[in-house]
Amino acid sequence: MVPLLQEVGRLIKKSVESCGLPSSDSADDEELLLLDLLLACDDVPTFLAGLAALAATHYSRLGATAECGVYLPVEGKAAISAASGPSAAVLVKDHGMTGGGPCQAAITSCDHVLVQNVALLHQWPEFSAAAAAVNVSSVLAIPLDLGYGSHAVLAAYSHRNGCFSALSVESGLRFAELVSRVLKLVLRMAQLREAQDQLPAGMRSQVSVTTAVEVVHERGEFPGEGARGATAVKQAGRTWGEPGR
Repeated sequence: MVPLLQEVGRLIKKSVESCGLPSSDSADDEELLLLDLLLACDDVPTFLAGLAALAATHYSRLGATAECGVYLPVEGKAAISAASGPSAAVLVKDHGMTGGGPCQAAITSCDHVLVQNVALLHQWPEFSAAAAAVNVSSVLAIPLDLGYGSHAVLAAYSHRNGCFSALSVESGLRFAELVSRVLKLVLRMAQLREAQDQLPAGMRSQVSVTTAVEVVHERGEFPGEGARGATAVKQAGRTWGEPGR
């Protein structure tokens, strides 16, 4: 039986590749990398772990060396978190939605949060102490819109003050928009797979393929459509950890 996540990934990737995307476009390259990641994963935690690693690579290309983490609140269940390195793992897991911090602020405000210097941050003492303990000096947290008022957060943590430039923030926002689209599909397919597991074994394979096709067309949002169609990115956000703030 073909897992639902992999089935929908094949369908979307086939559609995206049929558009003849230019290989030199980094945004298009990242679309296909995300879809390759979806194809390689059969559960949400594994996908988030790969996503954190891909996000770290995204920022490193911009000269912003950082560890990245993803925090996904789950209604009625324990939150799911993943990270590309040990510092991010500590901060995104322990301070995703508890004790205050950039991730919690990004989710509750539905806007990105930039901390240029944790040493100058006084709003969240627990987070500041935890960040100092793992030598994290600057943070960029971006909410991921999952629809229906739900959000996850993608956070980047750097050991250098002022690591995230205006270009890093703008690029991070565009990357997060793309990630949101793919993550919504991943979560939808995970829900359907749970329902599929309740079916008799003989029905599962056909339901997997049929449901994957229906969900992709029902959503009407292949990952590339919104990313290539966007002409502006919201950049207001909140910035902390600067002199005088």
